[in-house]
Amino acid sequence: MLGYLSADALATPRMLYAFARDGVGPGWLAGIHPRFRTPAAAILVNQGVSAVLALTGTFRSLLILANLGALIIYSGVAMASVELNRRDVRTDGTPLRLPGGPVIPALACLLMVWLASNATRADALSACAMVVGAAFVFGFNALLKRRTAIVPG
Repeated sequence: MLGYLSADALATPRMLYAFARDGVGPGWLAGIHPRFRTPAAAILVNQGVSAVLALTGTFRSLLILANLGALIIYSGVAMASVELNRRDVRTDGTPLRLPGGPVIPALACLLMVWLASNATRADALSACAMVVGAAFVFGFNALLKRRTAIVPG
């Protein structure tokens, strides 16, 4: 558990930082601490949310929420792999082509739906709230960007 939590404390804030840096998340999360060169705001937000969840929930509910979140992310990655292959997106060298094309990612998504279907209604609602919250932050950030991009006059 210590290893997982340590890795999460290092990795998740950097994902928040990358989202903000790339314009997907709120820009203030892309700030870098001048002395330590770390994404300080993203670290504080991540650890703050983690502390609130740890203090208000049971270990079981937090574990299930973390796993449902991972299943959602993995499903997105599986679906993105189909689209990236369709667009022939490549960064370095020839992309991996799996036999069966989109069949393997589709089976992976079905497996993740099956795993998620074993969650209780309360856990599923918590995961949905997490997705809706993330969509709200993304949408609000996109709206702010659109408003600042419009130059009057």
